[in-house]
Amino acid sequence: MKLTVTALIKSKPENVEELKHALEILVDGTRQEPGCISYDLHQSTTEPSTFVMLEEWKDSAALKAHQSMPHYLAFGTIAGALLLNSPDVLVTTKIK
Repeated sequence: MKLTVTALIKSKPENVEELKHALEILVDGTRQEPGCISYDLHQSTTEPSTFVMLEEWKDSAALKAHQSMPHYLAFGTIAGALLLNSPDVLVTTKIK
C-alpha cells in the first residue's frame, strides 16, 4: 500500500541555510531509492526557518528501508544540532 509522509521541520533561526543544505543532500540521495515515488522539499515563504518534506513511498517496506540508508543516517547525525525541535511527521494512506 502506497504511503504519503508529510514532515514539518523547523530550523533554529541561526541554522536555516545549513539545514536547507543538509535537507537538499538528503533529497538527492533519497530520490535514488527504488521505493521512493517522490521526495520534495518546500520552504515557507513567510517563515524561512520552516520546511515541509512531502514524500510518497511504494509501501511501508520502502519507507523502512529509507530509514537505514547512509544519506538518511548521515542527516540524522547532524540534524539534532540544527533543528528547533523534533520534526512533526505524519504518515498517511490515500482513502479515495
